[in-house]
Amino acid sequence: MRCLGFVLACSLVGVRVPVTAAEPAATDPSHLEYIETHIHLHADSPAGYEAAAQHALKFMDKVGIRECLIMPPPFTPGQDHLYTYKSLLAVVKGHPGRFAFLGGGGLLNPVIQKAVAAGKTTDAMKKEFRKKAEEIARAGAVGFGEFAAEHFSFDRNHPHISAPPDHELFKLLADIAAEKGLPIDLHMEAVAEPDFPFPRDRFTARSDRNPETLKENVTGLERLLAHNRKAKIIWVHAGWDHTGHFSVELLRRLLQAHPNLYFSVKDHYHSLAQNRLLDNGRLKPEWIELMSDFPDRFLLGSDMFYPDPSLPMRFPDSTNGSREILNQLPMDLARKVAFENTGLVYGLGIKPEEMASERSYQPLPQEELLEGRGRGQGQGGGEGPGRRRGPPGGRRRGPPQGF
Repeated sequence: MRCLGFVLACSLVGVRVPVTAAEPAATDPSHLEYIETHIHLHADSPAGYEAAAQHALKFMDKVGIRECLIMPPPFTPGQDHLYTYKSLLAVVKGHPGRFAFLGGGGLLNPVIQKAVAAGKTTDAMKKEFRKKAEEIARAGAVGFGEFAAEHFSFDRNHPHISAPPDHELFKLLADIAAEKGLPIDLHMEAVAEPDFPFPRDRFTARSDRNPETLKENVTGLERLLAHNRKAKIIWVHAGWDHTGHFSVELLRRLLQAHPNLYFSVKDHYHSLAQNRLLDNGRLKPEWIELMSDFPDRFLLGSDMFYPDPSLPMRFPDSTNGSREILNQLPMDLARKVAFENTGLVYGLGIKPEEMASERSYQPLPQEELLEGRGRGQGQGGGEGPGRRRGPPGGRRRGPPQGF
């Protein structure tokens, strides 16, 4: 009784009490806190990034996210509203243990795009690229990201982004990542067939900036993985497929062939149903089997954008996906996916005993999710145009949806 009274007293004043193996946290994944490895904050001022972080923290505490890895999206040269990791430093410093950052989406991805557009990679480009990558590492980044090898345009204000995954600068990035011991966060729509017709019927209403056909890119990714086996590459958004090629079968083959390949999983209904992780809220057996066969190779990465609440915009919500996935995994696998794998891949000093909670975390109800997405009008929910509203005068602030 004294022990119970102590626990209750501590909970009332906000003191964290480690749970014991005899308690539900030993067998129930809903009692595990976890690391979100792919999150974006959105703001248009330094104070705005702190407001976005506070907004994120509120939802992190509700679903049991111990820490978020935040990063800029992948930008192109001269793209409107481009920002770099520097905009995130104050947030990371102000909230130790809750946020860490990756860099490269605003500094390095534009250099790759510049080289692709030029059709050549000059020594000056390589020098610029290495200088910026080393700057990111010195600043305390836990990884390089987000990069894009194939990123569809989900919005007329956002470009289609494409680069061969075995491009010379991606190979240089792999070498630098291996030198620094920092992983690479890579966004790439899977294209397993040459000259694959773009799925225009699903995207015309959103954007007219996508190409007629797509180049096969899985072979190039395999060449990048083989280029430097010491470079850890995280192919993000597994389970969020728009070509029909990002399948469990493809992941299994690649995981068997490439020991330096990892996947972060994302579930969102704006993708092809056959390759999603969840079916009406239930984790599909084939995904459980795949993750069980490769338990050290999967991370959680919801790809949620948390905006400064004062900005009049809305982003697609993916907050619940990670919690829904985690709560349906076998306990040993859940621990790995929740935090153990992330700790090893990113070199985070995670103490497993601190990741268990007396609280059972569950997905949030719809009304709370709407609050998390921002102040856009209507129910929305997709990455297409018209889902959020810009400031007076019609100008829209920040990167378009669909990152």
